[in-house]
Amino acid sequence: MAVRSAEIPVYREEDLHLRPMQLLAEKAVGFRSKLRLSRGKKLADAKSILDVMTLAAEKGPIRLEADGEDADEAVEALVILLNKEVNKV
Repeated sequence: MAVRSAEIPVYREEDLHLRPMQLLAEKAVGFRSKLRLSRGKKLADAKSILDVMTLAAEKGPIRLEADGEDADEAVEALVILLNKEVNKV
């Protein structure tokens, strides 16, 4: 199995709001890989909206890690989603 990761910058001053977190969790459940988000020492299961909400990501990088057969696709799709919804890229 492949393990892939990416760091996503968060440019917003305020915490991640509910909409991008919800979209992230909804998209994440479509992948077979185990998906984790981290910020500092905090970890979250990217497939769980409650877990993602507890991450309380503020301005600064979020790390995404995927472990599984579709890890490449998962990381690519979730990075695009987060950049679009959080950073409005």
